[in-house]
Amino acid sequence: MVKRQTVWLSTMMVLSLMLIGYYTMNNGGQQAATSNDNGPMVSTAVEPAPSGSQTGAAHAPQTSPAQGTGTKATQAATATTPANAKSTSAQTTSGVPNESVSDWFINYQNQVEQNLSQKEDMYQSILTNNNASTEQIARAEQELQQLHNLEGGMADAMDAIKGEGYKNCVIVPNVDGNSVTVYVQAPKGLTADQAVQIMNIVSRQMNVPINHVYVNWK
Repeated sequence: MVKRQTVWLSTMMVLSLMLIGYYTMNNGGQQAATSNDNGPMVSTAVEPAPSGSQTGAAHAPQTSPAQGTGTKATQAATATTPANAKSTSAQTTSGVPNESVSDWFINYQNQVEQNLSQKEDMYQSILTNNNASTEQIARAEQELQQLHNLEGGMADAMDAIKGEGYKNCVIVPNVDGNSVTVYVQAPKGLTADQAVQIMNIVSRQMNVPINHVYVNWK
């Protein structure tokens, strides 16, 4: 009797182990299949497209002091993108209606003027501050004069560029203060000669080295 019970218990243990192994393998197979069906997760980063139309850019190459920034320097001007300054001048717009492009220029010009106005207000507040030191006042006067010179040069350059037949133009002094970015409305893009002409205008009117002038079109 005891022997029969032992055999029965042994048989039940074997069956239990077999069932546990079956369910374990079955669940593992389902999990593997699920992972295989879903595939790996991939994260991608997409840069937002600029408002308005696609923008091309042109920039005069860096020159040594011996080369100068005159005609010889501008003859080798190459078209570039704003990010890495290396592209082609044949880049075209994306076909956005002219009305939308015109709105882009108006809005951007308003933004530039607002930023310049805020700087002027800041310098004026220092000049009218009774607690400002003599050094602070002198510095504010200097910065204010430079700002007025900048605004005058920008206005003259914009008038000259529009005089060449471009409907809209925005000139943006860059944060570093040593370079200028120019946007012109040119639905068909700019040739290398046209880009160099614009760079020469801005360089002359704003007293900026030509290799620090960036030209973009929309």
